[in-house]
Amino acid sequence: MDEAGTRAVVDTALEAGINLFDTADIYGYPQGGSETLLGRALRGPRLPAATFGLSALAVVILGRWKPWGLAAASVLFGAAMALQFALQALGTQIPYQLFLALPYALTLVVLAGFGGQAASPSALGEPYSRP
Repeated sequence: MDEAGTRAVVDTALEAGINLFDTADIYGYPQGGSETLLGRALRGPRLPAATFGLSALAVVILGRWKPWGLAAASVLFGAAMALQFALQALGTQIPYQLFLALPYALTLVVLAGFGGQAASPSALGEPYSRP
């Protein structure tokens, strides 16, 4: 199957709610070609937001609950996600699993390095009532 065909199948699957794709480095021609095609087909904002809950928490902690901090942290994590997809699409000899781990590794580094230092807002967890 060519790149256009792969993109059509992936689009149809995602629209139907299917977001798990099984591939391996031995599938396709040349060997590993299926992973390259799938990586190219998944470019862009296609993954469900639920897969990024831990990263969202890290963004809030790194951003110190401040709007500009959140924006900067979001750009950092967005760049890690984009880098992950770009590296997968290159078709290198490096196992793609290392690229998949990139955003999560960044999340763990941020939580380990900054998690204990962040002070949450004092009203966090308090019920909100209008004055």
